[in-house]
Amino acid sequence: MLYPPGAKVHQAVALQLPNNAPTAINFGVATHPDDYDPDDFFNTATPTRLTPNVEGYYDAGGIVHLESNASYTIIAAAIAKNGQPVAGRGDRRGESTATGARSASAQARWVYMNGSTDYFELLGEQVSGAARNLLVAGSQVSMLWCRLVRLPD
Repeated sequence: MLYPPGAKVHQAVALQLPNNAPTAINFGVATHPDDYDPDDFFNTATPTRLTPNVEGYYDAGGIVHLESNASYTIIAAAIAKNGQPVAGRGDRRGESTATGARSASAQARWVYMNGSTDYFELLGEQVSGAARNLLVAGSQVSMLWCRLVRLPD
């Protein structure tokens, strides 16, 4: 396969991430200039999901960017399949700062997807005592991607 199926979506509108609650990132209906979805994995009716339409094994990854705040004790990201985390979460602890954005990333490798109903989500979590804004500024935006790495046997 010369160009394996895949997609990449970015958050184009700032939203809040609740305190201490893993939450699927909503990529909304607005498009971002760096979005890539030639295979129609993203559907605005389910704006937290990438749903591969080719059966096979996929790599997936994502990053959660949050506004600066001095109260963070945890910032975390995880890749989920059908709502359940599929790999260890990437997190940062004790890196609170009143200046500069905070972020966490996660990746999952060789995840089997059935090509019809299975979907990926990016889960974000922050612990700071209050809901915080996801950052949408230049290259500091939350992003989810996936790509086919192998067809099933």
